[in-house]
Amino acid sequence: MKQISNKKYQEYEQLKKWRDLQEVRDSVHSVTKLEDDIDLPIRNVVALIALTGCTPLFSCCGFDYEGQHLHKCHQYGEPYVMIRADQRCNDVLGSVWTRLSGGFILNYRSNLVYLEQKLPYRNPHWDSPSCIHYSEESVIGLSRLEKSIITQLKDYMLDEVILTDTNSQNKKNNPHWQYPPKSDWVISKSAILENIEK
Repeated sequence: MKQISNKKYQEYEQLKKWRDLQEVRDSVHSVTKLEDDIDLPIRNVVALIALTGCTPLFSCCGFDYEGQHLHKCHQYGEPYVMIRADQRCNDVLGSVWTRLSGGFILNYRSNLVYLEQKLPYRNPHWDSPSCIHYSEESVIGLSRLEKSIITQLKDYMLDEVILTDTNSQNKKNNPHWQYPPKSDWVISKSAILENIEK
């Protein structure tokens, strides 16, 4: 068997790393619409929050799911939506923060509100991301949260909103920003509610 030098092996490892990085970048650039860039399991929650007039800034479902893009990563391990903490957010979410369901709580941090799932009593047999059941408690929680938002915040909801990718402002302020901005998402209340009721 032919052997290669340490230097050649290091070069090989570096090339592999660059290839993997390029695959992630290609994946990021393959998605052009904001709607398609939001994790599918949490997409309805983000839309519902936006329809209340609050401004979702970033979200993650916390687990890998079938059909996700290569560039998606879920290191935090639990679903959350980061929301701009402005007066509208305080008026809307402040009225229901103790009654949200699905294990979700509101955490206020400076000018941001984190709507995050906290499951202190997760099933210990399902707590590995490699387990097929890993996502199920979060999926159930997201479904309950959707219903909770619809029930408790329906009066605040607008018929339609436009959600702009926060990466557009970051890219404008920082030319070397790596994540390309996606096109706006026009969110229709009737379409989202119809999608949830299916």
